Amino acid sequence: PANQILAAEKGAISLLITLIQHQKARIRERAARALAMLAENADNQLTIAHEGGIKPLIVLLSAENAATQESSARAVGCLASEHQSIQLELWQQKADASLAELLGSDSTGTQEWAQAALLHLAIFPLGRQDVVTRLVSCLTSRSTSAQLKAAEALARL
Repeated sequence: PANQILAAEKGAISLLITLIQHQKARIRERAARALAMLAENADNQLTIAHEGGIKPLIVLLSAENAATQESSARAVGCLASEHQSIQLELWQQKADASLAELLGSDSTGTQEWAQAALLHLAIFPLGRQDVVTRLVSCLTSRSTSAQLKAAEALARL
């Protein structure tokens, strides 16, 4: 945790936000993983949001690379965990739609981070209805894993 704070103080967050938008997929993947780690800290969550990191992280939820999807789902899950202002922005950016899609991912880690993020967004009053609607919709998915993760999430609400 101390290193997360130090990295943020040295300007890593704004640089990583730039890198998650890089042309090269491997750079995006590594930057997303680093942002996910930094997003575990509540103060860093605010910095990521203020530096404009939410929208590019949501874009990465739809990346072709499974590791990038997992890291961005983890980052979004962490961002959704603490601050209502960030939950509002995630809701306004329709993060729940991309997260619901990831419930059907081949990666168990991606599924779990997407589910956690959706559960955090469901706590937010404005997002609750949209998240529940998305989860119910996943129950009719062709993906068995999406159905299972959606059912688990609905049971936890």
